[in-house]
Amino acid sequence: MDKEKLFSWIDLDDKKLSWLINYVGQRIAISNFGNPPYSLEDVGKITDDICRVKNNDSLILFMNKTRAAWNQYQRREIRKKSYVTSTLEIKKEVYQNALQIAKKYKIPTNFAIEELIKKGCELEEKQLKNEKEGKQLSSIKNDLVKKRQSRLVELNINEQKLLSFEDISKKLTSEMFEKHCIEIQLIKLAVDKNQEKMKDEISKEKERYVKDCKKYEVDCLEVKSDP
Repeated sequence: MDKEKLFSWIDLDDKKLSWLINYVGQRIAISNFGNPPYSLEDVGKITDDICRVKNNDSLILFMNKTRAAWNQYQRREIRKKSYVTSTLEIKKEVYQNALQIAKKYKIPTNFAIEELIKKGCELEEKQLKNEKEGKQLSSIKNDLVKKRQSRLVELNINEQKLLSFEDISKKLTSEMFEKHCIEIQLIKLAVDKNQEKMKDEISKEKERYVKDCKKYEVDCLEVKSDP
């Protein structure tokens, strides 16, 4: 009799040990066990308790019944969380894929079908998330473009007013710098996945900004780096 094989399915799993202690305790006298989490010492205690009462053929019969009861308990738990239907129809090729997965991983076919459905739902959820993020980025980009256009219009209006040279210079410095910041934000949104292209576009924008500042004789302000 191979005792190691008989007890091989009993491992350090709190759910399994809780069930086993309750099941065995209703049939034979066993040691006192505390509440989970359990230890390897508890695994040894419950197997010793069984071997103390059962031996030879009676041990084999008892352990076979115990394991069968555990498997039945697991199936009942799975059914509680499952929706059972007898009207589900799927294409033959999909069913064949499920059979191949079931055979490869040595699991029931219905589990394989369940995994295929779960993977499909996860893929759909990921796609919807990407679409939502894309819409948000598009909305941010549109807001920045509107802001840029609004600032340009405001700048043209201010240029028509009678202001002192100092006031015009300060206003122009502020407006040009804000436009420069908006352009950089738009570049980052447009090419955020290509770091080299982003650096190149930002460098060109900085050159344009410096050139315009010199042209209009205003101070060049420095954009703070992202934290």
